[in-house]
Amino acid sequence: GGSVSQISPISKRYAKALYGAVSHKVAILNELRIIVKIIFGDVVVESFFSSRSHSDSQKLEVLSKAIQNNGLSEELSNFLKLLVNKGRIVHLKDTLTAYEALVDADNGVIRGVVKSAVKLDADARHRIEGVVSHFVKKKVILNYTEDPKLVGGVVAQVGGWTFEDTLD
Repeated sequence: GGSVSQISPISKRYAKALYGAVSHKVAILNELRIIVKIIFGDVVVESFFSSRSHSDSQKLEVLSKAIQNNGLSEELSNFLKLLVNKGRIVHLKDTLTAYEALVDADNGVIRGVVKSAVKLDADARHRIEGVVSHFVKKKVILNYTEDPKLVGGVVAQVGGWTFEDTLD
């Protein structure tokens, strides 16, 4: 789809490795989200981590502070340090997405995006979720966005499927 970028094979590999290694999979997911917010939620921090001019040890120092302040698990701390040492911390955002997909698959959940010209009320959202989850036979978690350029329509993208106009 348009805004959905391909996740790099590296990120998928790391996500699988992490997923296989941890016991509290959802707890780790939440920790990953926190760290991704810290690193990628701030342009300055992100450029620090992706820059070649800062040494790994400098990056580890900053990372360790973030880890301590957020009380992350040892499992995730070690994983993050590994990424820094391999110069792969820039892949963390994609790794989170891939990891999230693994957790979802385990829970029989599928995520999607719904775009509509106007904001949809709770009823409309409920109906759309019903239609889509009935079709894909999974529990669906949808993200809603408004796009005024969509004339009167609703478009839902879930997994590899696109649902249009059949939703209202």
